[in-house]
Amino acid sequence: MAVPRSGLGQNAALTRALVKAGAFAPQLLDQAVARRVEPNVRHLGASMAATCRATLWTEVLGLLHRWHLHRLHPDAIVYGIAANACRKGASWLGALQVMDDMEAAYLQRDLVTMNTSLRAMVDAAKWRQALQLLKHMVNSMRVDVVSFTEGIAACGAVARWQQAMSLLVLADEQMVAHDSHSYNSAIAACDGASCWTIALLLADDMRRRQVQQNLVSMNSCISAASNAAAWPVVAALFQKLPDMLIRPDDITYGSVINAFQKAARWQMALHFMALWQGRGSARWTQARMNMSNSLRHQ
Repeated sequence: MAVPRSGLGQNAALTRALVKAGAFAPQLLDQAVARRVEPNVRHLGASMAATCRATLWTEVLGLLHRWHLHRLHPDAIVYGIAANACRKGASWLGALQVMDDMEAAYLQRDLVTMNTSLRAMVDAAKWRQALQLLKHMVNSMRVDVVSFTEGIAACGAVARWQQAMSLLVLADEQMVAHDSHSYNSAIAACDGASCWTIALLLADDMRRRQVQQNLVSMNSCISAASNAAAWPVVAALFQKLPDMLIRPDDITYGSVINAFQKAARWQMALHFMALWQGRGSARWTQARMNMSNSLRHQ
C-alpha cells in the first residue's frame, strides 16, 4: 500500500489509508516516517485500531511505544485499544503490561480497560489472577455488572461454585444488579460441580428478581441435575420449557437422555431419543451409540 503523496490533505489521506491497512498499518506508518512525515495522534490511533482488528497484539504494543518516541501522550482510549488487542491475542500478560504502562504514564486505569484485562485472564483460564484483579478493582473503583460477570465466568470455567456465589453476594453489597449473563455464569459453575440444588436456587432467584431465564440458564440447570443422576428433577425442568417459551436444543436433549441412562430408565431415554429433532447431528449420533453400548451390557 502506497503512502499518500505530500501536499494538501496529506495527513487526512494517510489516516484513511492507515485505517484500511489492517495488518500492514505499521509498515505503512514506517514508510510515511521514511518520507519525513511526522506521525500525529490520528496516525498512531488509526494504526493501532487497524492492527487490533487484525489481532496482532505484539504490533499494537509496539505502536503504543511509538507514541512516546514521537513525544505524544496516549489517553485511556488508546490504552484500551492495546488491552483489547492483547485480549484478542490471548495474551493476559500483555493486558497486564498495558495496565502497568497506564500507571507509569500517570493515567488512572479506567473501567473499560480493566474489564478488558479481566476478560483476557478469563479467556486464558487464569481464574486466580482474574479474582485477584477483580478484588483490586472493587477496592479502587466503581465496578459494574460486566466486572462481576467476568469474575463469575472465571469461577465457572473451573467449577468453583462457592467463589461464584461469593461474587454474587459481593455484587449485591456493591449495589450492582445481576443480569442473565452473571446468573448463567454462576449456574454454569454449579453445573461443572454437579451442584444442581444450588443451580435451582439461582434459577429461582432469577425469577424472583425478574431476570429473564433463557436456554443457557435451563441447559445448565438440567446438565447439573443430569450429572448427579437426579432424573426426576431433569424431567421436571424439561416439562417447564414450553411454558417458558424455550425450545430445547441438542445440549438439552443430550443432558436429559444422559440422566435417564445413568438411572437405567431406558424407556424414558428411548422416548426422548424419539423426541429429539436433531437426528443426524453429531450429538444425536453419539447419544445413540452410548445408549446402544449401555443396553448391550445390560
